[in-house]
Amino acid sequence: PGAVPHPVGEPGDAVMAAGLRNRRRPRRTPSRVAAGRRYAAWIDSPAWRRRRSRWAREERRRHGRIVCAVCARPWRERRDDLHHASYSRMGRERHEDLVAMCRPCHESVHRAIDASPAWQRLIARGHRRLVTVSIIARLKEVKELELRRKQ
Repeated sequence: PGAVPHPVGEPGDAVMAAGLRNRRRPRRTPSRVAAGRRYAAWIDSPAWRRRRSRWAREERRRHGRIVCAVCARPWRERRDDLHHASYSRMGRERHEDLVAMCRPCHESVHRAIDASPAWQRLIARGHRRLVTVSIIARLKEVKELELRRKQ
């Protein structure tokens, strides 16, 4: 009891399928390539693992338990992801810069970003948090609609 089974398939796949067929990744400019390398180095570092642990302790203190922001599945530090709602403080993230997500939902958020030039433009203009919150809200709506159809 208490464990919420993860839905079969990826959240929001039916709605986003058309956009994914025409998926365009952001252009690989030299600055994006360099930023990707810095990100990969940070995510592979012991300092990031310590930051994740500190984030999880703080989140449990604030809310008692941690769940995926999209599907509400219980979040596990060793299994699941933290999505960066902002990269502006990479390496010195604030608590609110990170969002708990299970791996399938995190991948769905990134597929939605990759499928939409409009989301990519907003991110390029410094609105990554807004994009993240908007996509999470939409994925939750889709999940609720799928559950209602099954009833």
